[in-house]
Amino acid sequence: MEQRTHHQITGEPMKFLTLADWTGMVETELFAQTYKSYGLATVRYPVLEVSAAVEPFENGRGSRGQGNPPQSGNLLL
Repeated sequence: MEQRTHHQITGEPMKFLTLADWTGMVETELFAQTYKSYGLATVRYPVLEVSAAVEPFENGRGSRGQGNPPQSGNLLL
């Protein structure tokens, strides 16, 4: 897992995470509100369990994911 912090235009912190498993890699973003709630888990736990549904955009250029809030120290996107 690779991670980088950044600030939104509003000045609030956000974080980019690159996650990988045996199927490939995915770039994810934790926007300010999510970062405030779960950003510490990305530092505290070196291994994260991620559960999400990924859907392609209608134009076929990229995808989006949606997940559930973390439980028991797991980050679920």
